[in-house]
Amino acid sequence: MIQTTLSEQKKQTFLKKRWYFQGFNGTPALLSVPTIGNTKDSHEVLGYGFTTVIELYDEDKCYYLYDWEDLEKGLETILKKVREDKNYLQWMLKKDEELR
Repeated sequence: MIQTTLSEQKKQTFLKKRWYFQGFNGTPALLSVPTIGNTKDSHEVLGYGFTTVIELYDEDKCYYLYDWEDLEKGLETILKKVREDKNYLQWMLKKDEELR
């Protein structure tokens, strides 16, 4: 059984979305920070990112659910930026190194 504090209206909104699932070994204590990066930090640094990420935990397994619409918008944005600036991917790699 999944426990949630979401309102019924919010649950219904999430149930209507298309989700991309990604599963791996993990625990909540180690994985809450990447979610902040996916939903907040990426918008500040790159100007795009995820609006919603759902984390589900089952013993030592974690499942991230990403909104397909966010994935598609991210791809469109990256392709547009690469067309406008051929050095964009290099900039992204350099920015990643700076933030580590």
